[in-house]
Amino acid sequence: MHRPLLLALVIVLPGYLACHQPHQNPQGQTLAAREAQLGFNAPFDAMANNAIASDMSIADVHFIPHTDQLSSAGILRLDRLARWLESHAGIVRYETTLDDAKLLEARLASVQSFLADVGCDMNTIKVLAMLPGGEGLAATDAISIMREGTINDFKKKTTTPAAPAPRTGG
Repeated sequence: MHRPLLLALVIVLPGYLACHQPHQNPQGQTLAAREAQLGFNAPFDAMANNAIASDMSIADVHFIPHTDQLSSAGILRLDRLARWLESHAGIVRYETTLDDAKLLEARLASVQSFLADVGCDMNTIKVLAMLPGGEGLAATDAISIMREGTINDFKKKTTTPAAPAPRTGG
């Protein structure tokens, strides 16, 4: 009874395996490369590039832990940042909580070396350990702006806010 089934498997299975090939991308492209070719990610690239250029920063996550070697995330970030730095120059800010001065200096040197290797003019670029996005506001200015906004909002409210809608529980 099992003999016809076994015979069918012996004949059909090798033919199926010989003819069947797994699905392959005909161009051999990665998904990211294919999406880039189709233009799906262009708006997101512009958004990410603007964000990177806004704070001009890297952090500990952009390095392999306990080393001065850039991680893949660090390489991608600096590669994007380098395109902007080629035409605008500026300060690359490394935000870190490292206590090890030697490792800190080695990481700063790794960033400088990477940027120089990709063609950035290091005479117009600085790499410093500091908070991202620059110095920001002085505390007194930030407090006065906060208070001014709060006071203006309070003055605009002449009545108490309406009670929230009751919940239906459903």
